[in-house]
Amino acid sequence: VGGAWLTGRLIAGAHLAFGVKAFYVEHNLTTAPPALAASAARASLPRVYRTIAEVDLALLQDLLAKPGQTAEAVRLRFQELAGSAVSNARLATERGPEDYRNFLTLGAVYRALLPLGFPEANNLAESAYQTAITLAPHIPTIYLERARLALVRKDSSAVEKWLTSALAEKPNSSQLWYELGWFQYQEGRNEEAITAFGRALEIDPYFSNARYLLASSYERLGNREAALAAFEQVFLANPERTDLREIIERLRDSLPNSHG
Repeated sequence: VGGAWLTGRLIAGAHLAFGVKAFYVEHNLTTAPPALAASAARASLPRVYRTIAEVDLALLQDLLAKPGQTAEAVRLRFQELAGSAVSNARLATERGPEDYRNFLTLGAVYRALLPLGFPEANNLAESAYQTAITLAPHIPTIYLERARLALVRKDSSAVEKWLTSALAEKPNSSQLWYELGWFQYQEGRNEEAITAFGRALEIDPYFSNARYLLASSYERLGNREAALAAFEQVFLANPERTDLREIIERLRDSLPNSHG
């Protein structure tokens, strides 16, 4: 019996490795599901259920973005994928209640369902994220995901609260400063966004998206010289972008003495 159990675990592990590679590395939504299903059939590993739930979410997003389908076909496939995602995410937490990543995935599943007509998903997602924080209070990704949940329900104060919490855990993350700046930029809080994007660029001077939005924030405030300088830096790193060339020409033409 012990040998058969070990063989089953090894086979399950091989299927899991194949499925994980297919999904996370190759982004292949055709080969990943059967490999993961084969792994789940051999062993009840939390990682398997967690990955299946994440694949289900990707398939759900693909379904909603794909044109030319009948409403009935979409409805039936949606119910199947949503049910599978919730079921597998829950199984992951039941099989691995000590691993915060399982609750992070469960929260992500409920967050994805919130704008699709499932208002009760908010409280379920909050509960999952809170459990993740209890298990791993110093992981900034959890706070970032909670901020994204707040963004879905348009709760600006909560978005800022959780982004700030994430930065408290990892203040030298250029990505987190960018996320904060992007949120402030969307809110029209351009001075604050400039500060956040500036911090992101202090940490990673080659962060082109941060520099682009820094330039856009300057332009919103009417500081065309600073906007032009920042856009020119982005263009140096991305010379193939014709839209940047047009923006730069427009800003140059708008400056005093631009024609000599």
